[in-house]
Amino acid sequence: MSIYERIRKLLDGEELLDVYDKEQTHEEEIAYSKKEGIAIGKSEGIAIGEEKKEKEIARNLKKLNIPISDIMKATGLSIKEIKML
Repeated sequence: MSIYERIRKLLDGEELLDVYDKEQTHEEEIAYSKKEGIAIGKSEGIAIGEEKKEKEIARNLKKLNIPISDIMKATGLSIKEIKML
């Protein structure tokens, strides 16, 4: 592209619009990535919280001398996990 054509495009605003469009697209991609990361973080946090709650419930059931087989059914924890509490 000749200098004249570049100047003409610049004066017409075409080149500036191209730059703006590319920047806008990049910003939208970043925003999407952030939202996706937050969603992943939330789901992982919820999973960790649920696991802690299951262990807390199992610990309480164990203190009440509930059979381990029943604790397993109630919490989904393994025998090994329950015995370690």
